[in-house]
Amino acid sequence: MVTRIPCDAIPARCVVLGYPGRYTLSFGAPGFQSVRHTVTVSAVRTKQECDCDEITTQQLQLTLDPL
Repeated sequence: MVTRIPCDAIPARCVVLGYPGRYTLSFGAPGFQSVRHTVTVSAVRTKQECDCDEITTQQLQLTLDPL
């Protein structure tokens, strides 16, 4: 499945929501070379009022090179 997610200009960030699993993320912009990253999202069972899993949060920093 492919999903396009817009990013904020300032601060330059993209928020990607997902269930536990392995994801390949592609980042690109017109005039720049695309970059791909594979991340694994895991769930941790915690004692919360909702009796639900807590999903890990990850932060990636990347630079797009001009073509």
